[in-house]
Amino acid sequence: MKQIDKLFNFMTIIDKFTEGEIIVPPNNSTGISLRTKLLFTLIPSIILVLMITGYITYLTSSHFLNQALERSARIQVKAISHEVESVLARCREDLLFIARNFSDTEKLRKNLADFIELERVDYREVGFISQKDKSHTYFISKDSQAIKLESDLISDINPSPLLYLNHLARLNHGEVWVSSITEVEYPFPTSSSPNQKIRSKVIYFGTPYISENGKQTGFILLSMDARSIRNILSLFNSPKSPLWAFPRTPEVRFAYFFDLDGWILFQSEDLEKKEMDFTTDLA
Repeated sequence: MKQIDKLFNFMTIIDKFTEGEIIVPPNNSTGISLRTKLLFTLIPSIILVLMITGYITYLTSSHFLNQALERSARIQVKAISHEVESVLARCREDLLFIARNFSDTEKLRKNLADFIELERVDYREVGFISQKDKSHTYFISKDSQAIKLESDLISDINPSPLLYLNHLARLNHGEVWVSSITEVEYPFPTSSSPNQKIRSKVIYFGTPYISENGKQTGFILLSMDARSIRNILSLFNSPKSPLWAFPRTPEVRFAYFFDLDGWILFQSEDLEKKEMDFTTDLA
């Protein structure tokens, strides 16, 4: 009887198969198909592999991108510092040249005018400070115009250059003293404005003057408008930078100039605003 039932069931399956019906095997004892098992096993593994691969890729790319940005920033800073050092070294050489060739008032004026015209350094003043008497000689320059200050007007310079005699007295022949950035008010009399005064933030350079007889009779002072340094920062932060190689993203970038105590003295500005006063509003 059992054999007849099995044969009947087998014939029924064959009949359904020939009629085009799909025979689906029954689920296993747990009720979960093989496809479901594969999905639950493979998908979490794939997601985990992708997460680990993405994290490793992020760390690697972040490391090399930060390294590239750091190198680019270092190159920019070194180029700016080199240019600033070159300008300060040029001022030192100009001062020593003036000290070696100073003989009279006209020579001092001509040296100042020549250096401003040929080297395009914005020198603000040059002067001879006598150690023994009041035979000082002083020239003030603005907009390529140099005027001589009479003895009674030299005392109107605020702060007075005579305050630096204490620093200058320590120098030996050929040594140069460099000041910090100082705001100075100068008398700048002209025919149309005899009482005119100007203000500038300057850097002083000073050296002893040795006369033809070999004796030290005073000091030569030369000052440069400190905006010349600021304009270097602005140049290297502009499309006209000597290091400009490719267009950069339009982000706001600034370079800052610090003193020895870590205080920000000024920041770079628009290259076209060379006469603009110092600012630190974005620091």
